[in-house]
Amino acid sequence: MNKEIRKVEKKLLEEIREYTFNNKELLNAHHFMFACPVEKNGEAADVIICGLNPGGDPKEDFRKVYNGESFPTEESSDYDWWVEDGNNVRGSGSFAKYNELFLKQKNITQTEAFFWNSSSIDKEGFDNRYGYSFTENPHWDFCTKINNELFKAHNPDLILFLTSNKDLVPKIAKIFDLKEIYSFKLPRKSGATKIYHYENQSSIPVVFVPHPTGGYYLSDEEQEAIKQYLNKVGLI
Repeated sequence: MNKEIRKVEKKLLEEIREYTFNNKELLNAHHFMFACPVEKNGEAADVIICGLNPGGDPKEDFRKVYNGESFPTEESSDYDWWVEDGNNVRGSGSFAKYNELFLKQKNITQTEAFFWNSSSIDKEGFDNRYGYSFTENPHWDFCTKINNELFKAHNPDLILFLTSNKDLVPKIAKIFDLKEIYSFKLPRKSGATKIYHYENQSSIPVVFVPHPTGGYYLSDEEQEAIKQYLNKVGLI
């Protein structure tokens, strides 16, 4: 087990819990996600998968208590409610498609750009819960600081962002202070999305791809195009 990484993650998780407790609207979350490994082997991640924010609103509310108050549960290296309470297997289902296609035999950790969950990032799902929009929320400085410390601790070969939305990608890239490297359109006759390749300030490659549950279903040809590019630039 990598004790130094575990020490960093425990410190950062405590910071997230304290921050959540001190920003009361965040207590409306069912859970937050940060530093959640697919396999709990304690080793450094080869790849960190970063979503926009955790989705879903489970009917059963497996809440914790923190400082004597009802508190969101979590998907983390400390406790993963989706596995422990939901009796699910992390890395299965839609995520397995990406894990197997790009990241076979890789050690994978998941995190989120914004840690706290909502049913969507639109007004109905996000704004009504937290009181501000996803892109204009006041917590970006905190989230990027914590995530950047996670990235630094693991020093992965690749950070894989799960969005290829043409409006969101440049906003997320600006928030995380990413340097653009290359982008290309996937081979689809109409409505094709792009793949975006950036680097962070530590020169770790950051690639934006469609979310596996986001409604954009990759064809075999598109999957092969992404795989060939990642192979060409030495990321798989």
